[in-house]
Amino acid sequence: MAVDCGRNTEDCHRTIEVRNTATTTHYAMGLTEQLHSHLQTASPFLSPEAHAVESGRTSAGPLLRTSCWEALLSGNTLYVYSFHDSLASYEWETIVNQQLYEGPDAYTLNDLRAGGFKVTVP
Repeated sequence: MAVDCGRNTEDCHRTIEVRNTATTTHYAMGLTEQLHSHLQTASPFLSPEAHAVESGRTSAGPLLRTSCWEALLSGNTLYVYSFHDSLASYEWETIVNQQLYEGPDAYTLNDLRAGGFKVTVP
């Protein structure tokens, strides 16, 4: 059970696994709002250890949370974005403004449950 919400349900603090089906590394991030409203959000390229998912691999890093998915996604949607590794040299503002990313793929809590808390990028 996590301290921040006090719940002890099966899906409360699940890890969401991100699988990369591309032939190159992709960087993934999840937000509860559309990316264009999050220009202040740090570029995933600044923390490759947290956001990078190598080709053909699965990682929990990009969507790792220690707080409650049930509280976060109650009535909300998780938007998962994917960024090709070739974008690492671009300015973050350019990536967002020119929509040089893939996604978003939108997931509700029920979608995540149905998919076994696994998502695929790109």
